[in-house]
Amino acid sequence: MTPLLGIESVLLAALIVAAFDPPGHFFFEVRFRVSQLVDPALHRERGESQRCAFCNYRGKLTSEHIWPERFQTLFPELKMVKVQHGDPRSPLEFDAMAFTGKVRIDCDRCNNIKLETIERAAMPHIKFLALAIHAGVLPFDAQRKLAAFGVRMLAVGQYTHTQLRPIPRHHREHLVLNRSPHQHTEVSLWAYYGPNFQAPQVRGIPQKVMLPGERSPDWINAYRGIVRIGHLVIEVAGRTDGRPVVFLPKPPGTFVRIWPIDLRGPQVWAPNKSMTEVGWEQRVADLDRAITL
Repeated sequence: MTPLLGIESVLLAALIVAAFDPPGHFFFEVRFRVSQLVDPALHRERGESQRCAFCNYRGKLTSEHIWPERFQTLFPELKMVKVQHGDPRSPLEFDAMAFTGKVRIDCDRCNNIKLETIERAAMPHIKFLALAIHAGVLPFDAQRKLAAFGVRMLAVGQYTHTQLRPIPRHHREHLVLNRSPHQHTEVSLWAYYGPNFQAPQVRGIPQKVMLPGERSPDWINAYRGIVRIGHLVIEVAGRTDGRPVVFLPKPPGTFVRIWPIDLRGPQVWAPNKSMTEVGWEQRVADLDRAITL
């Protein structure tokens, strides 16, 4: 693995509904989900008015659940929940129904067939890992399904912000066409055993990445994101300029890398060390500052 010379963090984008404060950063701590607060159809990417976020369809768009509806059966005890968004120093708080947040971003086929297939395929594995009732070998196919789901969460969640799009179109289209992340993407799993396991979160940022000997690029050429669901954390990093992804630094024995798939043998769950609340906060903090390796 070739180490990174540096990662320039451009802007933090907590990928769920949030109020953006230009002087600082914004966040959304998902103490589960909420009704549609932002309509990204009114704030499309340039030249993409009424275009599906995952294919070339133009026309009437449908409302995609940010957190798949299936989570209502995974966590049935959560009905009305507390939601926080805005500046983390003084967040806005309100009560809402769990797992009802939507964004109008995709065509009926991508919503109800393509992304639904990714969600349905991953859910049995998500259930066992998120509820901490599974241990053992993760088959190659399970790794692919979980990796695709992690990218799906970031790709849908990014549309709750009116401007930021960390995951670009060619990575989103690759996801629905192949039901797997782009080849220049890294996806890792962590086992979280902190006290806030019932507060799922999705966060992400666009970034500039350069290798040793490269100059800082003139445009955003990478993204990072992290998802927490129960006792499972999914971390995603991708490079979007056609160059191979450079693996993020992680403490040995604390994670399981599931994408790119290591064909030398299936990965084993769970990692030797679990992620604590301090470890979670550290990974989140890493999203919001430059890293020199």
